[in-house]
Amino acid sequence: MGSISNLLVAEVLNIGLFLNILVSVSVRRWVLVTIIAVASIAFVISCVTMALFMTSKTASDDKLDDHDQRLHALEGRYAEVTTAEPTTIVKIKPVDAFQISTHYFPSYPDGLATHAIDGNLEPDYFKGSCTHTGSESEQNPWLAVYLGKSYHVFMVVVTNRGDESWGDRSKNLRVGVTNVKPEVGQNLDINSYTLCGEKPGLMGKIGIVRCSEGVAGRYVIVQFRTTNYMNICEIEIYGYEE
Repeated sequence: MGSISNLLVAEVLNIGLFLNILVSVSVRRWVLVTIIAVASIAFVISCVTMALFMTSKTASDDKLDDHDQRLHALEGRYAEVTTAEPTTIVKIKPVDAFQISTHYFPSYPDGLATHAIDGNLEPDYFKGSCTHTGSESEQNPWLAVYLGKSYHVFMVVVTNRGDESWGDRSKNLRVGVTNVKPEVGQNLDINSYTLCGEKPGLMGKIGIVRCSEGVAGRYVIVQFRTTNYMNICEIEIYGYEE
């Protein structure tokens, strides 16, 4: 009888040990599964975060093509430039603007030259802040910005038309400075002003032209060496008083 009792006790202990092992293995398995699940979720979150970051970066890089390029082009030159006396470069506030001709639409915004100096960088022509010359057969169309007095011009930033593919009209950009007022309705000889700089080919979203030291005048000329309509949505001029 004692032997049977001992055997029963031994079996109970063996069963208990077996159950304990099962529980232990189950717990470990549960912990392992939990760790894997948490790691998987963290990995997915990381991937989603990276995708959102790259999307945001792409959008940011696109914006870099216009607004931030202006800042990069200046690169601290709002401070001092190489002259006899240290001079601060400022954004010049134009007085007036006029162009070779103007397109007046019966049901769309007119293409006034003053739209190029209204401070609005909107590139969509139909929102009413871009210029439009009167004929697509005009050679080397131009727009002149009157500064009110003579300035040393350091840099000119031209914002192109951006709706649909109309911006492709803007090509072979030339920027110059003069003290002689161009005549509306007349072609402008490219040699009639002091060349500040040029950008061959399609202008893209914006055209940035830096001027050599000493280029000064009361009028800034923006001209395209092409035969087509001319559309400009903003002209920003940086320099200092002569």
